[in-house]
Amino acid sequence: MNIIIADKHPIMIEGIKCALESIPGYKVVAVTHNGIQLLNILKRTQPDMIISDISLKEMSGIQVCKLLKHQGATLKFVFVTSYIDEEILNLCKNSGAEALLSNTMPKENFIEAICSISSHGNTIFSNIISNNSCHYIKPFKCFIF
Repeated sequence: MNIIIADKHPIMIEGIKCALESIPGYKVVAVTHNGIQLLNILKRTQPDMIISDISLKEMSGIQVCKLLKHQGATLKFVFVTSYIDEEILNLCKNSGAEALLSNTMPKENFIEAICSISSHGNTIFSNIISNNSCHYIKPFKCFIF
């Protein structure tokens, strides 16, 4: 499973990369900090999955996902972010993404979610929205679409 990570925070890139590289058969083939660079990387690399922050520099992750899905891309697109509300949840679903995960989830749950998306084609949105607050719940007890 070849993966590109896109996040404006270098520490997030390193943490996600570390988690992914602990999974046999998963390889981070590129990293970037902005959406335009992500599109340029995709001209020379064909990943199976992109794990991205929603708000990238120059072009948002949501804009990139919408563009790729509109062009017929079959790769999996997973958003990882710190703030989730109902609007963000709907934007991610409507962009064509396979998942919206909280960057506060434990590493083991993150790995479980990524494996479920890549191996079984599940679509996971790991947060529930209630009373304008977000609560982490285990991925397989969350909304699966």
